Amino acid sequence: MKNNYLTLLKESSSNSSKSTHSKVTKRAFTTLLSFLLLGFTYAQSPSFPVDFEDATQTYHADFGQNVSKVVVDPTDATNKVAESTKGNGAPGWGGSTIVNNGSLKKINFRPGSTKITVRVWSPDTGYIVNMKVENGADASINKEIQIKTSVAKNWETMTFDFDGKVEFDKTYEKLSLFFNLNQPGTGDKTFYYDDITFIESATKSQVELPVTFDSEFVDYTLTDFGNNQSKVIVDPTDASNMVAETTKPLGAPEWAGTTIGNADALATAIPFTATETKMTVRVWSPDSGIVVRLKVEDNDDDTKTCETDAITTKSSVWETLTFDFSKEADGTAKLDTANTYNKASIFLNYGVTGDEAGEKTYFWDDVMMKEKKQVDLPFTFEDPEVDYILSSFPDVVKVAVIKDPTDATNKVGEFTKPLGAPEWAGVTLGDARGFVNTIPFAATETKMTVRVWSPDSGIVIRLKVEDKSDATKSCETDAKTTIASAWETLEFDFTNEATGTAKLDLTQTFDKASLFFNKGVTGDEAGEKTYYFDDLKFGAKTASAFITAKLGLKYFPNPVNDVLNIASDFTMDQVTVFNQLGQIVLTHSVNTSNTSLDMTSLPTGIYMVRVEANNKAETFKITK
Repeated sequence: MKNNYLTLLKESSSNSSKSTHSKVTKRAFTTLLSFLLLGFTYAQSPSFPVDFEDATQTYHADFGQNVSKVVVDPTDATNKVAESTKGNGAPGWGGSTIVNNGSLKKINFRPGSTKITVRVWSPDTGYIVNMKVENGADASINKEIQIKTSVAKNWETMTFDFDGKVEFDKTYEKLSLFFNLNQPGTGDKTFYYDDITFIESATKSQVELPVTFDSEFVDYTLTDFGNNQSKVIVDPTDASNMVAETTKPLGAPEWAGTTIGNADALATAIPFTATETKMTVRVWSPDSGIVVRLKVEDNDDDTKTCETDAITTKSSVWETLTFDFSKEADGTAKLDTANTYNKASIFLNYGVTGDEAGEKTYFWDDVMMKEKKQVDLPFTFEDPEVDYILSSFPDVVKVAVIKDPTDATNKVGEFTKPLGAPEWAGVTLGDARGFVNTIPFAATETKMTVRVWSPDSGIVIRLKVEDKSDATKSCETDAKTTIASAWETLEFDFTNEATGTAKLDLTQTFDKASLFFNKGVTGDEAGEKTYYFDDLKFGAKTASAFITAKLGLKYFPNPVNDVLNIASDFTMDQVTVFNQLGQIVLTHSVNTSNTSLDMTSLPTGIYMVRVEANNKAETFKITK
C-alpha cells in the first residue's frame, strides 16, 4: 500500500499541469488520503492537503493589499481554487497566509519529510513564487523558499523543499504565499493556486532525546528484558499525552528493565560533558520509595556503560526524577565523557523481584538530557523547559497539569477537592524550592492575579504567599468567584489579609505560593468538585499593560469587558481576532502605532489576537 501511495503522489505531480484536473480526480485523491489516515499512524497533518473545496472554511488572511478569494477553476468548472491578485500600488511583499479555518496545524517537518507542493497557474513564466513557513507565536522562527514559474497560462506543480532549511526542533504551523515577489502590484496580474500538499515520508524516524512518545513520526520501539512488558499508551491521567507503560510481573528478576529503541538504539549520542551529567525522566509509580535505575551505554560496545539511581518520593502521581551520572550506582562504572553513550535503559523497582513486590505497573515519559528549570512568576504552564510541579495537600487532593478543557492550545492546572478533603485543602505551585525570584511586593504593589475556572460562583479562593525557608513568614488573602463554569481573572490584594492571618510585611521574603479552592468548606459539605487555574502573575488586574517581546506590543486590560487597547513600537497594519475554534471574529485595519478594539459584541471566552506590523506578526491571548 505504501508503494501505491507514493506512486499516486508521483502521478498526481506529473499530471497536475493538465488543465483538466477534474473534481472527480481530486475527490479520489482525497479519499485515498483519508483511507491512508486510517491505515497509518504516520499519516499527513489534518490540515493538508488544502484544496479550497470546503465552503465553511476561511482560507486566507491577506496582507500588503493582496486580494485572495476562492473561485471556480477557470480551466475546470468542477474544481475550486484560490485566486490571488496584488492591488494597484501594493508593496512587493504583499501576499496571503493560508488560514484554513483559523490556522494550519503543526507542519510535521522531519528527516525525509520536508516537501510542500502547490499547483500554480501563472499568467507568464519567470514570476517569483515565495513560500514562507513560520512559528505561529514567534515570527522570528521562519524559513522561505523562492521558485520561478516555468509555465504560462497553464497549471504546473511547484515543489518547495525545506530540507536543510527548517530546524526539526522548531515548530512551524503558519504558511504564507507571495506571488510575483518583490514587484509592486499593478492590479492586472492574477495567479491561481490549489492543492497545497505536505509530502510525508512513509518511514518513521529513529528515536533520540528527548523521548516524549508524542510524535507519530518517531519509532518509539521499547525492548524489554527480564520478563518486563512495555508499550506506548495514552497517559491514564491526561488523554492528550502519550507515555510508556511498563509492567514488572511475577517471576521478573530484580534486574528486569526496558531499553528505549530497537537494535539501532538512539539516533544521536547523549551529549554528556564534565558539567552536564544529568538526565530526567517523569515517572508514575504505585509506590513511593522505590529505586529507579537509568543505564546508558555504547550501543556498539556494551563494556562502556554508566548507571545511576533515583528514588520515587510519591505514589500514584507523576513526578520528575533526576539522574546524575556523576554519581554512579555502587559497583558500576564511572561516567567517561570520552565514551559514546547512545543507548538508554530504565529499571523500575530495581533490586526487587516481581515475586517480592507482586505484579506492578509503572508509567514513564519525557526522557531528556536537560534538567527542567525551577518555577517562577508568571506561572503559566506553557514553557516546556520549566518543571511545573504541583504539590497538593493533603494526599486525598488530586492535582495535575492538563490541556485546558475550554482551549486545547493551552495548559492549565487541575485541582480536585474530593469527599473527605478538609476545608484547608490546597496546592502549592512548585516544590520545596519555591520560586526562583522573590515576589516583588512594594508599598504600592501588593496585588497578584490568577485565572480560575470554578463550577460555582461565590466561592472563596485563597492565595497564600510565604518564605520557602521559614513557613512562619506568610500572608494570605481571599477573592470570590463571580461566575460559574467559565474562566475569570481574580485579583488578590495582600493589604487585605484574610481574617486571623498575618499582615503583609514588606521586610520579609515571599518566594512560595499556594492556592486553596472553596476555602472554609470541606469536601463532604460541597461534594467532590474540580477546579482549574492558570496564569499566576504579580500585579493588579488592570493596573498596567501586558507587554510582548517581538513587536513591543502593550495591551490592556486583560480580561477585557468592552474595549481592548493596543500599542506597538511600530506602525500596525492589521489586527485580527480569532475564537477558540480558530475562526476570525474581528478584523481591524490600522495605520498607527496605537489603536482600540471594540469587543463589546463578542461573547465571553478566550480569544487570540494577531497583530501585524513591521512585516512581522505577533499573537497574544486575552480573556473576555
